[in-house]
Amino acid sequence: MVNHEITVNADITLTAQYAEHTCNNGTRKDDSYVTAPNCITDGTAVYVCDHIQYATIPTLDKVTITVSFTTVNDQGETVVVGTETKVVAKGSNYDVTEEVTKIPNGYVQNGDPTGNPVSGTADSDKTVIVPVRAIVYAAAAEEVRAVYDGQTHPVTDITFTKDGVTVEADEGTVTIAYATMARSLVDGEPKNAGRYTATISAKIDGHEVSATAEVTITPAPLTVKTDSASKTYDGTALTAGGTVTGLVNGETVNFAATGSQTAVGHSENGYKLTFDGTALEGNYSVVNVELGTLTVNRRPTPVDPDPVDPDPVDPVVDIDDPIVPLGDEPIVDIDDPDVPLAELPEQGDSLVEILDVDVPLADVPKTGDLSLLWHMITLLSAAGLMTLTLLERRQRREK
Repeated sequence: MVNHEITVNADITLTAQYAEHTCNNGTRKDDSYVTAPNCITDGTAVYVCDHIQYATIPTLDKVTITVSFTTVNDQGETVVVGTETKVVAKGSNYDVTEEVTKIPNGYVQNGDPTGNPVSGTADSDKTVIVPVRAIVYAAAAEEVRAVYDGQTHPVTDITFTKDGVTVEADEGTVTIAYATMARSLVDGEPKNAGRYTATISAKIDGHEVSATAEVTITPAPLTVKTDSASKTYDGTALTAGGTVTGLVNGETVNFAATGSQTAVGHSENGYKLTFDGTALEGNYSVVNVELGTLTVNRRPTPVDPDPVDPDPVDPVVDIDDPIVPLGDEPIVDIDDPDVPLAELPEQGDSLVEILDVDVPLADVPKTGDLSLLWHMITLLSAAGLMTLTLLERRQRREK
């Protein structure tokens, strides 16, 4: 190794040792050093020249140009959200136009740079202030309203925006979680009737965003209808069926009409609905009920009673004043001459006493007497028939 001197300029002389190997040729200049001809530097104040190793030079004066990105927070305070720096030789010219464009991720420039100029003479350390604001990343989702139909009802209408402009979320980052109003997580997407909260999470340009939406599924409406029926009383119960409509997706329930009418009269045909099939009670609501009527009519009384099972008609007797003949004998016309007193002269208001012996037909029964007797016989017969009818009906009811 031998010493070797290289003159860089009038102020700098390099003293180095001779190297017994061939080094790189060329010239290189960085922010801190001025290189000698035919020499290069590795940036640590060490020059490597032809046949020269470990040559050192003193550090020149330098200045730092700082680009500061600032924003105003929610409290109105100015905060620095990022910086870029450039070191140059003192007294040289600088230009940080490129550094100004290196805005931190998630921010955009919000005005012209202030402070020191973007370019100029580097006579001292300088700071260029670039105002920025945070980019607004957002997500929103529309609520879902549906009637239970046995299918799932997820949130599908989701919008992602960047500063108000619709964008796509980062691929593979969108997730949706559902929970009941009691904050119980749902396995999968909402299906059964109820209210749910959907929480949407995603990333836009690596920034996390979230939103919530409500899912409401109302019970499916059911209509229950029972049939009407009627018959004549026969001592057995009268029943009728019914239907339930509105079940979805092939689901089933246990439905039965419960009405029954045995005695003469009428009643509603009720029903019983039991959710012991595939349908869940909470997914349905009975909103319309149409109940039929069961009617048992009284048995009609025959006009000509059956002698085996008589059911006589209640007698209705019209009693008039009949013309009652005097036995079976023919009616005989009696002329006045045959009646001794027929030609008796009128006596005005005087009373005339007439004895039966003076009247040949006095012993014959009078028409009025026979009419009264006939009335009495008819009334007694009617009373007897009514009494027998009432007794028979009472016996049938007791049976």
